[in-house]
Amino acid sequence: MKKYLLCVLAMLVLGACLCLPAAAEEANYSVLPEQYVALESYIPAELSELLPEGLFSSEPADVQAALAQLLSFSGMLQLLLDLTGVHAAESGRLLATICGLLLLCGLMRAFGTSQNIGWASLAPRICLFGAVAGAGYAAVSAMVEYFEALKTLMGGMLPMMSVMYVLGGNLSRATVGNSVLSVGLNVCRGVCAGIAPPLFGACMAMSLPAVMESGIDLSRLSSFLKKTYTSVLGVLTLILTLCLSAQNLIASRADSVAMRSGRYAIGQMIPVVGGALGGSLDTLAASLGLLRGLAGTCGVILLLLGCLPVLCRMLLLRLLFDLGSGAAQLMGCGPESAVLSEASSLFGYMAAAVAMCSAVFMIAVGAFAACAAAWVG
Repeated sequence: MKKYLLCVLAMLVLGACLCLPAAAEEANYSVLPEQYVALESYIPAELSELLPEGLFSSEPADVQAALAQLLSFSGMLQLLLDLTGVHAAESGRLLATICGLLLLCGLMRAFGTSQNIGWASLAPRICLFGAVAGAGYAAVSAMVEYFEALKTLMGGMLPMMSVMYVLGGNLSRATVGNSVLSVGLNVCRGVCAGIAPPLFGACMAMSLPAVMESGIDLSRLSSFLKKTYTSVLGVLTLILTLCLSAQNLIASRADSVAMRSGRYAIGQMIPVVGGALGGSLDTLAASLGLLRGLAGTCGVILLLLGCLPVLCRMLLLRLLFDLGSGAAQLMGCGPESAVLSEASSLFGYMAAAVAMCSAVFMIAVGAFAACAAAWVG
């Protein structure tokens, strides 16, 4: 009889341990954890200055008010203008420079043709190549800096996500999901940011023979490198998304089965206590869902705002180079048009690479916000 009572007592203790989230004694489901408050130190200073006050408060009411202000039409429009206005002004100046050099190339080519001087337009062509390469290198450098900032930002988000996963009993998901995200972040940073500068230099070097009018055409090789770059990155991001989805699904189901089994066992053995415990856990789950929703929404917004400037810069450069290429065709400047078309195509591929990598982490943070507590999931 004593052995039976001891077995029942042990089962009750085990069920209580399974049903209650880790660190329940220290958990406060009415405020955001300190890891969320510390997230402000992981974002770039220029972005932090544009965000409303209270966004990184520990009080959910303050965070809700800040998010409402940020997500309003006027607030979002002002923020977008602040983030993209500088790049638009820089692109306007670059477009004026390119148009001036194209006009000079056309005039010098006409003069050289009339005087039978084939190299008359060589100097302005080289100047045009330098202007395009300089603007492109600055954009690629900004892309590399973005991935460094993304690594820092995700480095601040992962502890916050781990804490909230543990509070909700999603122990396996905290371990599996964050490890997959860490590996994926390093892979995307290494492939996208590590290969982008040499790829840009190689593609621009392959367009140099066209500038010199040497008759050598390396455009197919350049196109192959760009397509290979985005294809490899696309496959890697697809594999990362599949691994993240599959492993998180399995881990969350395993956590949910364990937690709900313990909850069911307690409810069957001690009906009154089990029912009260179930009601309190539902209340905690609702509070935790609010905290996750606020933190996840803020995380997605931060990722989007971090990605937007570099993505906008590349798309503006692509549009600018397309306009310059069209103008060069109208002026009869074939070599200049080829260089501008090559640069436009290159930044189209790089913008796609930035968008693919950023989307993976936005989806991951969004899935974190939508995740239910294990004992009710």
